Amino acid sequence: MKGYRLNIGPASFTEGDGILRETSLSGFGGTALLVGEEFILKKFRGELKRTLKSVRIANGGFAGECSENEIKRLCALGKNKKADFVTGIGGGKALDTAKAAAGRLKLPVVTIPTSAATCAAWTALSAVYTDEGSSRTYILLDRCPDLLILDTGIIASCPARYLRSGMADALAKFYEAMAFTGGSSPGRGIEAALGIARSIYDTVFESGMDAARDNEKTKLSAPLLKIMETNIMMAGLVGGLGGEGCRASVAHALCNGFTQAVETRPCLHGEIVGFCSIVQLVLEKKFEEAGKLARFYKKLQLPYRLAHIGAKPSLLGRVIGYAFSPHETMRNFPVKVTKNMVEKAILELEGMKI
Repeated sequence: MKGYRLNIGPASFTEGDGILRETSLSGFGGTALLVGEEFILKKFRGELKRTLKSVRIANGGFAGECSENEIKRLCALGKNKKADFVTGIGGGKALDTAKAAAGRLKLPVVTIPTSAATCAAWTALSAVYTDEGSSRTYILLDRCPDLLILDTGIIASCPARYLRSGMADALAKFYEAMAFTGGSSPGRGIEAALGIARSIYDTVFESGMDAARDNEKTKLSAPLLKIMETNIMMAGLVGGLGGEGCRASVAHALCNGFTQAVETRPCLHGEIVGFCSIVQLVLEKKFEEAGKLARFYKKLQLPYRLAHIGAKPSLLGRVIGYAFSPHETMRNFPVKVTKNMVEKAILELEGMKI
């Protein structure tokens, strides 16, 4: 049997309402390279002051994209300031950048998500973009974060759009894992990943609407807590246990293709991935499930048409062309498909009655 290595989850995970204020990072060393957008650092200044008490802070900021230039800049700063560890706070791109910089500096990294829009806080992976926001590649890291601090109060106060987007990203793990494996596997790791993926599917359809409504009211309810954990922890575990094929296939490849178009830049990652999940289902000729998902997204105010992600049919040649790049994850789809087949699936979705 061919050997393999799994990075399943963070070395340590702490969760709770207000937990950021109660967690000390002094055990990681005397100097922290702090990565986060200025408005995030300002908003959570009080919490960070307490959790980084007695720790010197090298404020790296964050320019907005997890790009090669941004990773190099932060690495240079970390070396110059003799950082002992990296702390990333914010959305998925800030956390991916913090993880990538920590990996190159060979330092521990702490992730503090301020939304539940992706599973970036959990994973041993960084999605890299250009400085302008076009997808470029993935960096596979040696390990998951050393500590993930999930402050549920912070997530509950984040606009509900991010939670909805995270649900679409989490559901994509289900659809891509099912496509990659056919729903079964002789290996126990992938078998566990499939079980978690099915749990994501059930949880999002059962609790997603209630969670989004409660998030709108900043009400830290049981459904909202369940979806937070689903978007961050459960989605991260699917890739951690199942590997690349269970976390990325057609939907993520096509999403990365759409990032090549400036028109889609205002959209969140999960919003585009969610639309692309429906396209994948049409490509698989699972029309009943595609309709079910599209109707659910309509209720959740998530995209199910090209126009909802700012795209037009005239963009499809460039988008699909990139999705079929050799480094992209179309290779994880078990059936050989062509660019024309993918374009036809997108246009077929456009014509479906939702």
